[in-house]
Amino acid sequence: MSPMLVIFSALILLGSPACSRKGKVNKEALQVEIPDVTINRYEKALFSIDTANTGSELIRLQPAFEPFLNADLSDPAAVLQIENFVADTAIRQIYAETMSTFPDLEFLEKDLNQAFKHIRYFFPDWQPPVVYSYVSGLFYEMPVKYNGNDLIIAIDMYLGEAFDMYRMVGIPEYKIRQMHKDYLLADCIEMIIRTDFIRPAFTENMLDKMIEEGKVMYFLDTFLPWIADEYKMGYTNEDIKWCKKNESNMWAYFIENELLFSSDPLVINRFVNDGPFTAAFHRESPARAALWVGWQIVNAYMENNPDFIPGKLISAPATSEILKASGYKPRHLAF
Repeated sequence: MSPMLVIFSALILLGSPACSRKGKVNKEALQVEIPDVTINRYEKALFSIDTANTGSELIRLQPAFEPFLNADLSDPAAVLQIENFVADTAIRQIYAETMSTFPDLEFLEKDLNQAFKHIRYFFPDWQPPVVYSYVSGLFYEMPVKYNGNDLIIAIDMYLGEAFDMYRMVGIPEYKIRQMHKDYLLADCIEMIIRTDFIRPAFTENMLDKMIEEGKVMYFLDTFLPWIADEYKMGYTNEDIKWCKKNESNMWAYFIENELLFSSDPLVINRFVNDGPFTAAFHRESPARAALWVGWQIVNAYMENNPDFIPGKLISAPATSEILKASGYKPRHLAF
């Protein structure tokens, strides 16, 4: 089997947990016992308060929603700020649409519970966070926050492409396309991965960035084996097809133009930043195309080193060594 085809294969780890095949959960992981995930819905609690007694109502809510109400609620200015937020016409419209789209979050609780089991299976000491949802007022730059203890989801950032207010506040179309509940689970787990399982490293060149992001994608694949690739990458299905079809061309471009070891931020950003497409390639290409290649390199590395369990990937060798040991040789895939 070609190393690049590892994305469609099982990773067999002798003497250690085994990754499940694409499209299927890891049945052994589902046997892991963790507390059932319950999403604490701050937006429901906040917009249901008696505004005639806002101060006392917020004090009542404070113990259950400390991440949002970590303030001196005897201070009239703090209470007024929250009152103004709740009374704002636009915010109330966003809240109404949120409740219409997500009257309950049972689907996400089930998905997170399954994902947390997979994480715990590979990392037994990992502790699941407390999960909250809230209405952010369209804070699109950070729809999910995670601090190691609390996972906080701006549920109003997943209302679907048809929600007109996204365009009214100037959110780019390529971002709006990802503001759908199908991308929600992967966004949550990605934030956990970046905080708990990726050691921030000084990025010297583009290969460093590609491998680092490839590790993120590898962990997403490991913890969410049943989720389609497009939702992990923030892509469409057509984007995934483009990357598969043009993978060898992208790799050849990086090699021929000596870009892998470029430390020029402008060069790196051109291939790893989000946007409507990757400017150096065709307009039909997705943005962040270099990260797709990084993902395939890490997959190939793990396939070629079957004793290298996911836990070791956190402190893996230098990126140049990963590339060499991966045996990465992309080839054209026919559809």
